[in-house]
Amino acid sequence: MRRPLRLTAAFALAAGCVVLGTAPAAAKDTTVPGSMSTAAVNTTRFDVPVPAGVVPRAITGVLTMPEVVNNGVVTFRVNGRVARTVDSTLYTKVRIPVTAADVVADGTIGLTMSSQGPAIAGVCRPAAGEASLRKIALTYSGEEQAPTSLAGFFPASSNRIDVLIAADADDDLLEAGIAAVAALRSRYPEGTEIELGTLADAPTTAVATQRVVVLTVGRPGEVTTDVAVTPEVGVPVLTIAATGEDLGAAARGLALTTGGDTLQLVNDPEAEGISGELGVREPELERTLADVGAGEVALSGYGLTSQVVEIPQDAFSSPVSELDVHLQGAHSAVSDPDRARLDVRMNGELVGSKTLDDSGVLEMDFLIPAGKLRSVNELQLVLSAVTPDGLPCAAPGSPPIEVDLDTEGSTLTATAGTGDTGGFQLWPQVLQGSLPVAVRTEGPQRFAAAQELARVVGSLQAAASFPLDVQLVPADAFIADDRSGVLIGATTADATSLEAPLRLSSIRLLNQADSSFEVTSQEPYAVMEAIGPRDSADRQVLMIGGWSPTGQTAPRTLTTKLIDFLVSNGWSTLTGDLLLTDASAPPFTVDSTTLEQEGAAAGGEDEERSYARWFVAGVALLLLILAVQVVISIRRDRKVAHSDTDDEAPHPVPAGPAYLEDLEFREQNLAPEPPVAPAPVRTPPKAQPKAQPKAQAKAQAKKATKATKKTPPAKPPTETSGSKAPAAEPPVSRTPAPKAPAQAAPLKVTKRPRNQKKKGR
Repeated sequence: MRRPLRLTAAFALAAGCVVLGTAPAAAKDTTVPGSMSTAAVNTTRFDVPVPAGVVPRAITGVLTMPEVVNNGVVTFRVNGRVARTVDSTLYTKVRIPVTAADVVADGTIGLTMSSQGPAIAGVCRPAAGEASLRKIALTYSGEEQAPTSLAGFFPASSNRIDVLIAADADDDLLEAGIAAVAALRSRYPEGTEIELGTLADAPTTAVATQRVVVLTVGRPGEVTTDVAVTPEVGVPVLTIAATGEDLGAAARGLALTTGGDTLQLVNDPEAEGISGELGVREPELERTLADVGAGEVALSGYGLTSQVVEIPQDAFSSPVSELDVHLQGAHSAVSDPDRARLDVRMNGELVGSKTLDDSGVLEMDFLIPAGKLRSVNELQLVLSAVTPDGLPCAAPGSPPIEVDLDTEGSTLTATAGTGDTGGFQLWPQVLQGSLPVAVRTEGPQRFAAAQELARVVGSLQAAASFPLDVQLVPADAFIADDRSGVLIGATTADATSLEAPLRLSSIRLLNQADSSFEVTSQEPYAVMEAIGPRDSADRQVLMIGGWSPTGQTAPRTLTTKLIDFLVSNGWSTLTGDLLLTDASAPPFTVDSTTLEQEGAAAGGEDEERSYARWFVAGVALLLLILAVQVVISIRRDRKVAHSDTDDEAPHPVPAGPAYLEDLEFREQNLAPEPPVAPAPVRTPPKAQPKAQPKAQAKAQAKKATKATKKTPPAKPPTETSGSKAPAAEPPVSRTPAPKAPAQAAPLKVTKRPRNQKKKGR
């Protein structure tokens, strides 16, 4: 049943929040999703859609090249005619003029780009350099012809699509909004902006191909649609009203025409209402190139010409461990086998090669192992051909060498299993078409979390080959479920229940192949984790959450930063099973096997501290031993220095007993030495030894001692006073001995310890 709704009423909720302006009459630009590249290709083609009712003026874009080719050019052609030639450059903005006459019957303009080097022998210019054109946009004037029916509402290419629901939407309406984003993503290429928002986010300006889808609550048992244009703004709006499960089914009906036999599509000319039942798909392990979305595959020319066919694993509705590829088709007959060759690469690696011959029949078979497979695979065919003269280009009008592939007869036979695939690369094929999702966040932030979830689901849908059946379930029910799905706003308890590799606590260290990333316990972070066994396709969970020192989840800015990275780079670029970011670091992927969590680190901190104490004690002991050794060495060196000084004295004294060297001992215990008679004058010997042996010194000292004992003490002087008393013999004098004569050799004095007592007289 179809019941029109008044568009003004649908937007009444947003009337007080936005101001609708008047669209300017000047020329406008509408972006065209996609890009062009001549990497290993002579010519690349891109069809630019032109909205009905507008007059095209130019096609603009940004041209980049990794290096400049001397005397090289990049040539742009519109439907075959040369429209613009640009010198080889690293970066420049280009504007290619077009007119309404360039629009062909299907409403597009065919734009081709080729890079060429200097001319060879003045005959031809071979391909040279890699050129890329991105940020493609169509400049136009006039106003787009507004759609009047459900069947013509969605254009072939869209600048932007907004899915709008009430800010206080219940779970049925949230599920419908997320499902609508996924359904629309399945029909438009990556690069198309498709966002979930509130009615207050309604656009205030309009460009061609821009659309708005409004989901609202209607009458029970009815699904109604209305197509209109917003007043004064000019954006076409599709309003869908339903309740309960009907609302979600209507949102899923916005999907691609390849959604399935049970899906009533909005582009059906006879459709008045929309509904959809997708359900779980059974694995289909044998597909043709046409089944996976490959269009016409044809290569032609000289030099290098290539074409890429995407093969998502989701096309088989199961993870794949290996892939048997059979290619068949036809090619130009070549008599010289050295002139042409067809190479086949999977994800950049060579997997097959064939030399073209004079049979004209193309047959190739090869096996692609698990190590070369990704969630979305690129099968690239590269034709290398030269002219009979061996040149990489031919004169204009020369017949090219061609290869045409039969996409219906070329088959892909998969073997179910994960092989070496794990983490993010198991998605979205593990879903088998069914995608349960959950939002843990409650309160005012719940809608914001649902918006982020819609972007993640949209990125998964872009990597899938069939529409996903999105179902919103309560978070606790999701945790207890056994199906693979997505959880956003996860808590530490959720991470523990799901046995996540990162339990949403402070991280100790993340080691990578070429660097380390450390997060302190005071720095919030956000993370997306792929949870599940690596050796099977059992339940896999995509969990999005974060941590902050306050115990709350990470700020939304970090989650948004994480998902921005995912959306801009695409699902196929993710590696490992963790995607992390914080306030200072850009998002990066890592494998959880290199992760050390705080719990494990804290468990070993006490042991590390005990080891640290023993280590410090050992170092201190070694330093003490080293200091003692230094002191001993210094003392030994000083003794050696004193010994060397004594040996070099001008008049060395023969060594004797130790007590003879103690001056204080001699003064207290030995009698004074007798006066020494002058020595007779003798002729000095020719040579005098520097020092006497110790034995001779001892003998001389003993002899001197005996001589001292035998020598009688000197008689005291007689009294001159006339006393008649006889003089008595005085006792042995204990007074200090007189100093040695000047001729005597000096004595070596040793210092006495302070506690040694002097002997009395």
